[in-house]
Amino acid sequence: MIWAELIVLLVAIIFLALYFSKQEADSDKVALRERLAFLSKTQESKQDRDNPFSTKIPQELKKKEDTRRFLVYLTGEAMMMRLEKQLTQADIPIRASEFILMRVVLAGVGGALGLSMSNQWIVAGGVGLLMFFIHVPYIAFMKAARINKFTNQLADFLSLICNSLRAGQTFLQGVDLACRESPAPISTEFRQLMRETNLGLPIEESFQNMYIRVPGEDLKIVLSAFSIQRQVGGNLAEILDQVSKTIRERIKIQGQIKVLSTQGKMSGAVVGLMPLALVVIISVVSPGYMDPLLTGYGKVMVGATLFWQGLGCFAIYKICDIEV
Repeated sequence: MIWAELIVLLVAIIFLALYFSKQEADSDKVALRERLAFLSKTQESKQDRDNPFSTKIPQELKKKEDTRRFLVYLTGEAMMMRLEKQLTQADIPIRASEFILMRVVLAGVGGALGLSMSNQWIVAGGVGLLMFFIHVPYIAFMKAARINKFTNQLADFLSLICNSLRAGQTFLQGVDLACRESPAPISTEFRQLMRETNLGLPIEESFQNMYIRVPGEDLKIVLSAFSIQRQVGGNLAEILDQVSKTIRERIKIQGQIKVLSTQGKMSGAVVGLMPLALVVIISVVSPGYMDPLLTGYGKVMVGATLFWQGLGCFAIYKICDIEV
């Protein structure tokens, strides 16, 4: 029975992966059809001809918009926008509505597996909630990894732009050349900046949009330096060169701090996990020895222990978390 349910779970995951990969492949085509329909302004009725801003929405877009409206009605616009922002920052190429539906399916499958394996609704609900919120650490990890990778590429990218500016090219020409020589994600983000600028958006706003997608402190320094240069004037090549040197120094110092604080973080992890490891070992070696801690005042003692253990680990982590 368990193997059959695992097979069903695997099939569901494969189906969801194929579905969302198809949605990702079709999203560019759908967006292109939407833009072409808006620009062509082909109207089929007199009412449409009288309104130059009306356009027929493709059926695929209408279905996705209806799904989004329904989910916004259930979750709220603020939560949907926050989820869309998180998916963009983590570079997960699916829509927020599709992501929520995927979480609901995984929660349902996980709850069914928990119920079948334990035959208890509490366990099933716990497994379902775990599957529903399992995206939180995943998105945080993907976001941090992407920002870190972007930051490590930023100094070299600015150096390429400085060389182009010294050769007599404009800033956007230098960005275009640097994008050709640089890998993702920095090339992807700056190409997006170029597209927005070519469509008429001010370059300062394009930088602000990039900062929303990649909220790193080093990019904030670049944005501030570029904005000040646009307002006050000066040699942009020299300014960006100094900013790239500053970013390299920040990365170097952060690496040194990470090495020096690793021992403290490992100590916190060992101190936090040692009691749990002892509980598991004692329960295996001598079953029933820990039963008094699960009844009466034992539960209070366990709760107080977990609280102070968590507080101690948090304090160690905050002490070792040094900002540059």
